[in-house]
Amino acid sequence: MSPARTGTYLAAGEHIAYLDADCEYEPEHLKVHAEALAASGADFTFTQMRRHLDGQPWDVVGNGEPAYGCIDGNMVVHRVDLLRAANWRWGGDADWDLISQWAQAGASWQFVPQVTVHWHHASDDI
Repeated sequence: MSPARTGTYLAAGEHIAYLDADCEYEPEHLKVHAEALAASGADFTFTQMRRHLDGQPWDVVGNGEPAYGCIDGNMVVHRVDLLRAANWRWGGDADWDLISQWAQAGASWQFVPQVTVHWHHASDDI
């Protein structure tokens, strides 16, 4: 099991955020999520992610719908108790597998149309 997935079982706080080695947060990332969670009462919030390829901005992911190709786990902060609705042990391998299970279970979400995460890759490693 990956360290991130292991961490979800050890989390002691009220919220969980994910950060892969190939991503970085804007300084206000967690503040933006905390404010959106408090204001909306949602089970999870998500922002936008700018993808960079070979050191150049490529595109922005996130259009407000938690759908395949439109959301990434690094863009999400969720209430820890949402893992009772679905968690990594319930099958699936990608971020979308888990998020789609939350949506099917009736989880509520709030989208913040702001880039707060950057993903960096080289064209020879994707």
